[in-house]
Amino acid sequence: GAHAVGGAPGPHGIGATQTSGAGTVDTGRKQVVKVPQVVDSVPEVDSSEVKPKDLARYIQSRKASIQRCYENGLKRDPSLKGKVMVRFDLTPQGRASNVEVEESTLRSDEVINCIKTTIRGWTFPFKPSDDVPVSYPFIFSPGE
Repeated sequence: GAHAVGGAPGPHGIGATQTSGAGTVDTGRKQVVKVPQVVDSVPEVDSSEVKPKDLARYIQSRKASIQRCYENGLKRDPSLKGKVMVRFDLTPQGRASNVEVEESTLRSDEVINCIKTTIRGWTFPFKPSDDVPVSYPFIFSPGE
């Protein structure tokens, strides 16, 4: 069931006034959680059939798996950040082939290999008539 993309959240939890059970709110030790960020970018797509915005939307919907690669790298190097430019060919079958990292300021082969493996596993909702070269910059920052 991967067809629910975007849209408003369901009716649950909107304007629910729960005054009972306030004892569960623990304001004592609030940990500031740094959220690693993968900045949304728009890919360069060399095709009239595949619109960069549509492709970007798909990649962003899959961004959690890219972020996981990055989070694993952060565990080893908490200051890890940078930009990874990924190039691949989007095939008529909707797969990414020839996945390469064109440039990277992220000093972690591990994260880069993880990103490449992740993208190879995706099936895109596009079926171009010919291979479409795509360049997509992933920009990683450890969060504020």
